[in-house]
Amino acid sequence: MAIRYYYIDDDPKSTITETAKGLSIHPEELIVTAFQHKEWDKQISFIIENQQNFDGLLLDWTLNQKSEEGADANFNVEALAQQLRRHIIDNDKIKKDFPIVICSADYRFQDIFSKETSGHDLFDLVFEKDEFDTDQEKIILQLKDLAEGYKSISTHKSIKEIFGIENLEELDYRVLDYMENQIGQPTHEIARFMLTKIVKSNGILIDEYLLAARLGADILNIDENSVQEWHKLMGIISETQFRGVFSNAWPKWWMHKVDEFWTNTFENSLGNLNAPQRIEMLNEQFGLHLKPAPILEKASSSDFWVVCKKTHTPLAMNDAILATSDVNSSPWEEDEYYSIETALEEDPKNIHILEKERVKKLKAEHTKIRPR
Repeated sequence: MAIRYYYIDDDPKSTITETAKGLSIHPEELIVTAFQHKEWDKQISFIIENQQNFDGLLLDWTLNQKSEEGADANFNVEALAQQLRRHIIDNDKIKKDFPIVICSADYRFQDIFSKETSGHDLFDLVFEKDEFDTDQEKIILQLKDLAEGYKSISTHKSIKEIFGIENLEELDYRVLDYMENQIGQPTHEIARFMLTKIVKSNGILIDEYLLAARLGADILNIDENSVQEWHKLMGIISETQFRGVFSNAWPKWWMHKVDEFWTNTFENSLGNLNAPQRIEMLNEQFGLHLKPAPILEKASSSDFWVVCKKTHTPLAMNDAILATSDVNSSPWEEDEYYSIETALEEDPKNIHILEKERVKKLKAEHTKIRPR
């Protein structure tokens, strides 16, 4: 059965209907229905009365135009989301939990919203409307998987089901401790934790870029044949892939299982090998034709273990520049890094204080002196 979202916006009906159509190109998977906003009381009542007809809400960030029916939005979407979450927690007028997603036509919206910390607990995903065209398939998958994840959490409320594991001992004890205290909370709180602290960050799970870096493979500068070789390797290590909630739209891999795969296959440690050595061993063992990731111009080592947060290029620890830490990060989340090339151009506020002197020296070293 298709996942259904209600999309509420203040743009003309014709505009928002076209946006909804663009997100509904696979109606067997996702159907988005567009509505212009109503006044506060009517808007709340409309959502309550129709709660069985949708699986999630997509809201425009600024509702400041009159609807074609003459309704003024005498509220902001934060207030709306907060009121809906309150009804969900009270379990009075709204009997189920569902994702709330926001979007905006402002091309700076992602950056603006990242600084608006008050709304981060209310919304599950944030999009700029241009992305509905440029990343259409990805967003459709994310909206679908988000709602399906909510349903799974609501149905099971089981740590094993949420993480897709059979043995709780596989979990980092800090994550397990948190989840044991969280499991009785509303679905949207569990979903937010899973998305922000587990699925969309690198820690106990790693994304494809970090996986490739630690296996030594080049996945950024490759042809179709190399893509196929990489996919073959993904099949070989499929047992290491995360199968919990939100894993369809945000594929991740268990780092401890990747380590176990390597140790069981080669009887040595990934961290003791450079990229060419890792790739040579994988190619010989499995008959593959993978290529090792190259060393960046300003780097010196192929002992890749992290990636640049902007370019996703593999980096050895001694070539990585530590990024400013998120004060809200959890202890199991990995630090983020920049390549030297990126750090030299990056806003200084994004460079960790412990790295500022190092970056200053690197700038002096790599700045060419122009002849007078």
